[in-house]
Amino acid sequence: MKIYGGFSVSEGIKITNTKSGIINGVRTERIVFSDGKTIYWRSDKNTYLPKDVPEKYLILAREHMQRRSSEDEVARIMKERGYNSENYKKKTNRRKRCDSIIQTIKAPILALLGITVIIGSVFVFFVCVSDSKIQKRNSDFEDNISSVSSQEYKDYLSCINKIDSSNISYDDEKFWDKHAKRYEEKLSCYKQFPNVISASEKRSLEKTISEFKEKASSQEKNNIEYRKKMAEIDRDLQKKLAEYDREKEQYDRELDEWFAEYDKKESERKAQDEKETAERNAKNARCADFREQYPDVDTYKKEKGNLDELYNSYQSAQSAYNSAYDSYSNWMSKYGTKHSAEYLTRQSDLLAEKRAKMESARSAWSSANISLGDAYNDEYRQACL
Repeated sequence: MKIYGGFSVSEGIKITNTKSGIINGVRTERIVFSDGKTIYWRSDKNTYLPKDVPEKYLILAREHMQRRSSEDEVARIMKERGYNSENYKKKTNRRKRCDSIIQTIKAPILALLGITVIIGSVFVFFVCVSDSKIQKRNSDFEDNISSVSSQEYKDYLSCINKIDSSNISYDDEKFWDKHAKRYEEKLSCYKQFPNVISASEKRSLEKTISEFKEKASSQEKNNIEYRKKMAEIDRDLQKKLAEYDREKEQYDRELDEWFAEYDKKESERKAQDEKETAERNAKNARCADFREQYPDVDTYKKEKGNLDELYNSYQSAQSAYNSAYDSYSNWMSKYGTKHSAEYLTRQSDLLAEKRAKMESARSAWSSANISLGDAYNDEYRQACL
């Protein structure tokens, strides 16, 4: 008992049926298991369908395909030596199929043949007994030929010798008819030469002929019944063979269609995979170029915009504002409101103007910084995501 991965092959599944064929130029093996599971194994690529087959089925399938591969190698060697394995397989399959059918009809045929043999044995026994009686009568006749003229006896023998004396095979359909015909010819010779045998011997011969004709009639009836039975058996056999051929053609056609559909879907899937792979490679290339050109966002901003200039303008405006603010604060601390209101208003407006310039410069720098960051993100997504 073999144990694989915690399950027992001998106590579990087993292969119950296999069938191989050439589908789209590829040898394919259909493997059916005892629980109804089916695998289609393609020997050229050593692949199988469906893809989600549990390991316990694959183990048995691989062992089967290894044995099949060994058988194919033996067949190849034998073919190189002049032995046609395909014809042998066809003949073997045909013989197996006929053997199966013959096993079904063998019992009634054997019974019928047994009855025929028994009846034939009885008939042969009667023929042998009849022949022995006739031979005895001929011996008696030879003892009394002295009473018959020499010429008449010679003519009688000439008539007898013309009768066919070859053996009649028991399996001859006209077995009893041929025997009866020979005895009728012999009786005709007796009638032509009435002095050769007695009247009682003629009557005995006529009785034998009558018995042979009855047996011939019985044999003919038996032969008719036998031929009728054999014709029925032959019709049933031909019907079953035709049905098997139709089933095989249907199965082969469905299998061809299934694999054709599968190959079509597999081809479409491969084409889609190749397309996606090409697109992904192209995108990776674009992303690599983008990363090489712009290692980070700061590099992008420096090359795409004038942030340094805007930042320097902002710093200058901020410095001017801070300087003016410090001067104004110091002046206010020192002099307060000693100057006129007009002077104070002018100084306040000047400080507000410098503050406005600073805010404007800061806003321009900030807006440009955010805009370039968004532009970097957009180009990065297009190239790499």
